[in-house]
Amino acid sequence: MTTLAAAPNAADPMMMEPSNDMQMDDMSIQSFCNGEDDEECEEIVDLLLNPFDEDDDAIGVNVFMDEIDKNGVVMMDDNLMTDASSSLRQVSAGSKSNATVNSNIVMPDGTTTTSMGISAQEQQQQQKGLTNRFPVQLYLSCNPDHLNDYQVEIRKLIQLFEATPAYVEGQRVKGRNRAIVLGQVGVQCRFCGHVFPPQNRAKGSTYFPQKLAGIYQACQILSTTHLLGSCPNISVETKTQLQEMQKTSKASRTAGKDYWASTAEALGVYEDEHGLRFESRIPTYDDMKARERAKGNGKDENFKY
Repeated sequence: MTTLAAAPNAADPMMMEPSNDMQMDDMSIQSFCNGEDDEECEEIVDLLLNPFDEDDDAIGVNVFMDEIDKNGVVMMDDNLMTDASSSLRQVSAGSKSNATVNSNIVMPDGTTTTSMGISAQEQQQQQKGLTNRFPVQLYLSCNPDHLNDYQVEIRKLIQLFEATPAYVEGQRVKGRNRAIVLGQVGVQCRFCGHVFPPQNRAKGSTYFPQKLAGIYQACQILSTTHLLGSCPNISVETKTQLQEMQKTSKASRTAGKDYWASTAEALGVYEDEHGLRFESRIPTYDDMKARERAKGNGKDENFKY
């Protein structure tokens, strides 16, 4: 794996005082997800993190429109799994707006094909959506220069990965959400990523942001509700350390969603019309410098690895 060296910057434009993003995270996650009603929590988090269409008349949508970024995050949850090779979006269990797509694979071009009885040619076409890259942790050696201790630590515990057929077959999709497609990149708990079939994972272990800017929000939810909550595979010692870091880091300066997006790009993640994707390899330092120069700003303001 390429090691990206940190470039110190005293006047870092991405560094900030505790941001509105962070304050909103605390409000939305802790206020809604520490209650007793798990179904209500799931529905509210879904509203907070998923993009809205103009014709979306879901109750409560307008309440959040002015406060949140429309970055879009799809979440995995065992409550809606339909079989051993299913995947889903985290929505309120039993919602009437859920529709089941049984044993279909959604291809990058938007078409669907059944997972059984397909030809060798069709199988080859399906594989075009995959790079077959291994999961990679979010942590980079430069992160401590830009993030507080808690944010640095959760990046060590969260991985980027791409969706295989096990994630896209038989998924149940809420009406206003997009289906997960083969090769789409998501974030997952490092301790739970090995657990298959996916429905055996604990709640909140896997998320699929639609945009690079959504990675930040997805990881904040994952860390609060899963790493500090439902994860059965994290050690007591690690969980305790994480809890202490969260308490002591609340007032610390830390970079926000733009930094999380740019560091994901440094790990070879890009956006397309279906969500996030892996490049075939992690770009080098020179690759990233060349991309910044190609943007035409000549300042390399966002390049700080």
